[in-house]
Amino acid sequence: MTRPRADAVPFDVQAEQAVIASLLVDETAPARVRPILQPADFLDPACRAAYAAIRAAGDVNQITIAHDLQQRNGVAPPADGWAVFLSQLVADLSTPVGVESYAQIVHGDAVYRQLIGASRQIGEMAQQGGGDPAAVVKRARDLIGAVASPEAAATVRFGTQPLTDFMAKDWGIGEPLIEGWISTGEIAVLYGQINNGKTLGACEFAISVGTGRPLFGRFPATQGTVLFVEEDCHPQKLQRYLGGLMEAYGIEDAPIFVWERQFLRLDDEAAADAFFEEVLRLKPSLIILDAFLDLHSGDGFTGRELRPILDRIAALPQLLPCAVLVLDATRKETPGAKLIDPIDALYGGRMKAAMADTMILTKKIGEVPVRFDISMPKTRAEPRAPIQVT
Repeated sequence: MTRPRADAVPFDVQAEQAVIASLLVDETAPARVRPILQPADFLDPACRAAYAAIRAAGDVNQITIAHDLQQRNGVAPPADGWAVFLSQLVADLSTPVGVESYAQIVHGDAVYRQLIGASRQIGEMAQQGGGDPAAVVKRARDLIGAVASPEAAATVRFGTQPLTDFMAKDWGIGEPLIEGWISTGEIAVLYGQINNGKTLGACEFAISVGTGRPLFGRFPATQGTVLFVEEDCHPQKLQRYLGGLMEAYGIEDAPIFVWERQFLRLDDEAAADAFFEEVLRLKPSLIILDAFLDLHSGDGFTGRELRPILDRIAALPQLLPCAVLVLDATRKETPGAKLIDPIDALYGGRMKAAMADTMILTKKIGEVPVRFDISMPKTRAEPRAPIQVT
């Protein structure tokens, strides 16, 4: 096997492609590979997307996986399209023998890349100096400990701490991120009917925090890094929204990082672990999740289905000082039906409202696509009068 240059990250594209090809021709291979690999282990975007689709599929073959990838449009397809890409892999690399060996190569390279990332973070902490050296050593151990097999990474660890240590912690909760709207340590749900401007509103939040520009030109914001998880709309649509706002506000760049339709499912333990690792790497001040419906593989209607997803979302502000903005869609209104609390139009709305600190309702006004009302029916502060934004 040819190893990369010393200045390149460990990566073997042939091993990654061989895994995908073997999974497509051997019906027993997915079950054998699942304990070894997770989608984040693949560096090649096409292979990562293909493996995520294979893990989620019930029937694995070239046709079903190519169709799923075309429908999801998780990453930009290869030059010749998904069907040709998968067919070529099967023709050139498929073999029912040795898939575990290929998977171990892919996983090994992923571990080495994680070690490189952990060592960089440890080096940065050591260079900064100051603070409590014991805390830095503990953080370094945690970073190295996180570089483990999927089985080890999934192990639940419980621990205790002395009262004095617990009381000395500064969680950063309560510091306004956008004054009057959301603070560090809080979760807000931005919800409304489909095509009611939720993603556009979320882009306003992202630009506001990313630049420190007042939200809607009126509400002071604290500048910070933003992680925008876009699993709902097409990336080109998000580009149009962000590009239009950046042009309107005269912004050339901002510390906004986009997670572009990578099939993130928070009810999948391996996917959630990979996402939490990225969160720890970026340390964002604001995390935007668009949209709740696309963050899980179930129907999302029962408490049993909702609870693990809500728990993982609620854990984010405990993981590091940040705020979370979750986008969610309500059911369509039935003509002539009795008006209800808008929160009840959400699937699992009461559970989501119990998790959130603020519920932000979007309501389109008239036929102008980019004009909508924003109101806050549930917030720690006094209810806000609706705000019209054009």
